[in-house]
Amino acid sequence: MDNNDKLLEHSIQSLQSSVVHEAVLYFASQGSRFIPIYGKKPFLADWPNVATNRIETLNLWAETFNGCNWGVVLGNGRFVLDVDGDSGRATLEQLKRE
Repeated sequence: MDNNDKLLEHSIQSLQSSVVHEAVLYFASQGSRFIPIYGKKPFLADWPNVATNRIETLNLWAETFNGCNWGVVLGNGRFVLDVDGDSGRATLEQLKRE
């Protein structure tokens, strides 16, 4: 990979991180609480209690855990439906028809 490719890849990653961060801030302003994660593991041990929607804290965490993923605390009417692969999509389509 030459320097131009590396620069392009870095630019794309920075843009993606910025877009995700803006989405986190938007949903936080709507009351959702977030934690920084790596893969599916929280960076913070006491995450159920330290998850927050405070913009200042989320910005600090974004700097501290640069490039992290974000986990949203569920409950209060929020849930996740995880549909994996072709089999999962087929099952979801079947459920929609029922």
